[in-house]
Amino acid sequence: PDDSEPTLIHGTVQLRVDGRDVTLTASGNGPISAFVNAVREHLKVGDFSVGGYDESAIGQGADAKAIAYVPLKFADGRVVYGAGVDTNIDQAAVRAIMAALNRLAR
Repeated sequence: PDDSEPTLIHGTVQLRVDGRDVTLTASGNGPISAFVNAVREHLKVGDFSVGGYDESAIGQGADAKAIAYVPLKFADGRVVYGAGVDTNIDQAAVRAIMAALNRLAR
């Protein structure tokens, strides 16, 4: 979080794009927002927004994982879906966004 603006999150993400490692930075009102802003600003994937997404638990207790289902809505009307699983709920959503973007790239 930003010291002077606690609702603003600054983030850095490392991705592999076309076989090369890329480090992106951006800000947003939360980790998912910062991630989406980084991808939008630095990668040529088109203008998109994250539609309402769903997350659920897989399993119970401390060993439970989260699964996220995310629709990406593009300015040209396309909607691409992705799903992601991780022990961290934010990382599950990031993985879902990346799954949708990878599907779009295919």
